Amino acid sequence: MDGTIIDSLMFWGEMWRDIGKRYFSVDNYTVPRELDLAVRTMLYADAMELIRTNLALPVGKEEFLRYGVDGLINFYKNTAKV
Repeated sequence: MDGTIIDSLMFWGEMWRDIGKRYFSVDNYTVPRELDLAVRTMLYADAMELIRTNLALPVGKEEFLRYGVDGLINFYKNTAKV
């Protein structure tokens, strides 16, 4: 999936908050601006790997990608406006 499409739906803001809660136990987590800007135009799988490695998350590549895909599905089901 193209990052630009995802960005147009404000997905990344929700993803950052969820990553903060899940992996850092922090509400309203924000990532470094450079990382936020980089992932917004990348292919989704590549973006998720960049996030995982850049934030040194304690999770495997496939597991983190699954987490991200689940997040997208949830976003489209519950948040994105049709």
